[in-house]
Amino acid sequence: MTEVPDNANLAAEESLDLTPDPRILEVIAEVDLQVGQCLAELIDNAFDELSKARAEDANAEHRVEITMPNNRDAARLQKSATIVVADTGRGMSRDQLRDALRAGSSHNARFGSLGLFGMGFNIATARMGHRTVVRSGRAGDTHWSVATIDIRDMKRARSYSVPLKYTPKAPTEHGTVITVSDLREDMVTRLSSPSEVKRVTKFLSTTYSYLLRNMDHSSISGAEFMGGMGHSLTLNGSPVKPYIHCIWDPSRSKEYQGDTVEAVQRVHKELSEAYACMRCGHWMVMYEETDGCAECNSTDVEKRTRVIHGWVGLQRYNHESDFGISLLRQGRVICHKDQGLFTWDDGEGSRIKEYPVELNTGRVVGEIHLDFVPVNYRKSDFDRESKGFRQMVNFVRGEGPILPKSASSRGYPENRSALGRLINAFRRNDPGVKSLQPGNGSTATLSLARDWAKEFEKGTPGYLDDSKWYEAAVAHDEIKSGAVAPKSDPDEKNDDALRNAGLDHLLPGTRADAAPGVDSPSDSQPPAEESAEARFARYQRHSRGIPGVPDTVALDRRSAFNIEAYLTSDVELQSEGRPAHHAVRVRSGHCEVYISDRHPLLVDFGWPMIDVVAIHTAETLHRLADVDTPVVDALITVLESSPDHKVDYQAAQRRADSIIETLLEKVIPIAKASPTDAWVALSPAAKVNAAEAAAMKQPDINWPETVNAGLFAAHLDVRGLIDLVDEMPEKMLDGHVFTTTYSSWEHADARRNQVDRLTGLLSDVHRMTEANRFTDSRELVRLNIGAEMLERVIADD
Repeated sequence: MTEVPDNANLAAEESLDLTPDPRILEVIAEVDLQVGQCLAELIDNAFDELSKARAEDANAEHRVEITMPNNRDAARLQKSATIVVADTGRGMSRDQLRDALRAGSSHNARFGSLGLFGMGFNIATARMGHRTVVRSGRAGDTHWSVATIDIRDMKRARSYSVPLKYTPKAPTEHGTVITVSDLREDMVTRLSSPSEVKRVTKFLSTTYSYLLRNMDHSSISGAEFMGGMGHSLTLNGSPVKPYIHCIWDPSRSKEYQGDTVEAVQRVHKELSEAYACMRCGHWMVMYEETDGCAECNSTDVEKRTRVIHGWVGLQRYNHESDFGISLLRQGRVICHKDQGLFTWDDGEGSRIKEYPVELNTGRVVGEIHLDFVPVNYRKSDFDRESKGFRQMVNFVRGEGPILPKSASSRGYPENRSALGRLINAFRRNDPGVKSLQPGNGSTATLSLARDWAKEFEKGTPGYLDDSKWYEAAVAHDEIKSGAVAPKSDPDEKNDDALRNAGLDHLLPGTRADAAPGVDSPSDSQPPAEESAEARFARYQRHSRGIPGVPDTVALDRRSAFNIEAYLTSDVELQSEGRPAHHAVRVRSGHCEVYISDRHPLLVDFGWPMIDVVAIHTAETLHRLADVDTPVVDALITVLESSPDHKVDYQAAQRRADSIIETLLEKVIPIAKASPTDAWVALSPAAKVNAAEAAAMKQPDINWPETVNAGLFAAHLDVRGLIDLVDEMPEKMLDGHVFTTTYSSWEHADARRNQVDRLTGLLSDVHRMTEANRFTDSRELVRLNIGAEMLERVIADD
């Protein structure tokens, strides 16, 4: 029972002092933040200040500098080690400094600022160390204001009062310096890790990628879409380089269902203006002016614009996890490459993953700015239940499923969102220009594309724009079609001018003293006494690069060779002084391999290009390396250096699934146009399989209605496709689903042969779906050849 003083006036009121115990700073220090997250809290405030300084003076110096001990210093200095964050902003007055350092307060608006200073500042500094010194001053001031926050002293004194001192400074000096010392024991342990500085650098690089980027006059593909603020951030004296997406050029595109879909698409939507509370962050979506916040009663409210903006696009490489859409607030990355937008939520508890559906690797990336959506205090995620976030989801990825057959089976219209168009147009990973996927004439060179991306990340010249990737996609198509044109030569126009002037005798490779009109050897034929340098230069003029060749092959620790391979046309090659279908030159660890397009292994035996390159490369390198192993081991080493070429039953399954999905998309409109005819054409087994597949995907499906609407086609297996080709060839062939001709053949036998050929190839695809680790590799090779033949006759969109 609470005692009341005898002399108390029961009608009177008293106040209670609710100032928290200083020990609260030790408690909040237990919040589990990584080193990079702690630094980010301080950097946020620094960048806020630099943005305001830039608004006042565009020529002002914009720089944030971080100093932290490396692993050797942390272990050697321990308690004397410090962490420093300094900025060249405008600095703070005494009152501004007090508000900035007071726990639980913030002089920054809830919206329009990266940091909240106050609580975030106290959590970050207390997490790193027991003592923090803040020095700040403005231009024109003659002194620095220096505040010292010592958690242990505050706890002993049971007071939040901290000493404030003044030290002289030049009037031109300005900015804020935060120094954290007496580091916590667990912080010293983390800093003692040899990889901690590298880990922090990577975190800051991705978190502040947009704020640090300066894409003006950049040759990087997509630079105009990515943009940036151009702030400067250094760590231990070295610039923190911003993360930059390795994307295809926005000029690359694909025709998909009568629509041109660009490889990078801009996202922009202006929502209605709303009143926002500058204190608690609550949004009030209303059209009439309001006096205060409905949540905290603050009168500090402002009418602010709400815009969803950014871009989505294709990465130049596939990866198991390195893809997704980054979500940003005020230019700061809150979620780096988030994959939540690739899952559709039906609103009833079911979540369906829609991307990736092929290869289990993805390449869709992007950046979406959500300046008006609140984030949690750790700044690790947005409030995904907020109305603003849901509006973003519906706009960027659409309200219904992205995949056409999923949307159709659930009664949704075609998904025309930016993300939906991009995924549907480019979700397949077929090598070639159509899908923007590098290849080697046989398969997609996924591993090689990732290796090139590493060179992009290093800033290696030749890898910044997408030319190398695009040329490999073009070369794949040309090799596959057999249309390999000679490589253009920079002197070719000069050669034509000499010929037109009747000066053929002055062409390279001809005798300078030959008289005009006298026959001289063509550039494709070896002239007399030709040097090796001139001979290989001549090969170069009649060749183009073969994509998919491994960059480096090492037969042992001493023998590593860089490989370049070329396919030649209309030129006679030599090997060891004799005419040959190949030529190899090795110089200083660099190996050039030239393969004639008339090579018997290509023309007569149908070998894949990469295999022909591999066998001649292995033979030469084995001889030069002088290793004590059989040449076949060298061949295996060369082939293993190109993992994209390895026979893999899982890859066969994925390829089959991709083909089936593509065919079903083309069959659905046919079945919807004639549902009865298409259903009758199916065998009983195909009907049962379709019903079972539909029930597994959608347990509550109304199957009779689905059949009557023709939507059963979305659930067919290969057997069902074979039935339709058998029973409805006039609607499946002649460019409808397959380019194979049917109606134009006069004789029934000829038409039947066309159908049988297609059903045979479809049967091979069915076998690919059933491939397993016990499937013979030769069988997999045969099935892949059948799949390639079938892909060639699938009608374009």
